[in-house]
Amino acid sequence: MANIIRLGKTDLNGILIVEKDSFIPPLQAKREKILKRLETNHTYLGTFIHDKLIGTLAFRYDHFPKDFSQIPTTFEDFSNRPNVINADSMFIYSFGILPSHRSLKNALDLIRAGFEIGRREGARYVIGDGRCPSYNGSLQFEQEKIIQNSRFKESLDKHIQKETIPSEKELSLDPVLAFYLKFIKLRPLLISPNFIPEDLPAGGKRVILYKQI
Repeated sequence: MANIIRLGKTDLNGILIVEKDSFIPPLQAKREKILKRLETNHTYLGTFIHDKLIGTLAFRYDHFPKDFSQIPTTFEDFSNRPNVINADSMFIYSFGILPSHRSLKNALDLIRAGFEIGRREGARYVIGDGRCPSYNGSLQFEQEKIIQNSRFKESLDKHIQKETIPSEKELSLDPVLAFYLKFIKLRPLLISPNFIPEDLPAGGKRVILYKQI
């Protein structure tokens, strides 16, 4: 049976294993980065099965932006701002499950546990960076095998050029975004075209998503 708990510095080695095995190399957080986040009161949750950490969810608290232009446009800024006390929003910046344990149940249980903690601690909104690996595809990586979807890429590029928001049907051409839209009921807020340039499968792009909880 899975057990979901808040993680701390003593769980660092397990977090690093999840980072290495769940995320493609350019997206893996280093030890120093994770320690800094924990030291500044970011929240890391973990799912354990038989004492093995199989998934993590990381977030910080901040205020819901009155002007969407205030939303961080890079992953570095989005994920590493200080935790804000008495804020009304969760900014989720990391969610990963070991490939051997990826299932809809494990994913939903971990995310829902995060939402419940957020609500208890005063959050009313969730903001997350929705990755879109089908933009270029990621078949070259062992952590994931996503096929490129040319229709999705053309659609996203069109909307970036026009500075418009794609429909949920268009966004759902990407399997990762489809999961967030269908099962978590997140909604698109904006596209960040240069969010993390090192993420070649996603073309460096993210769709910023949100939800009231």
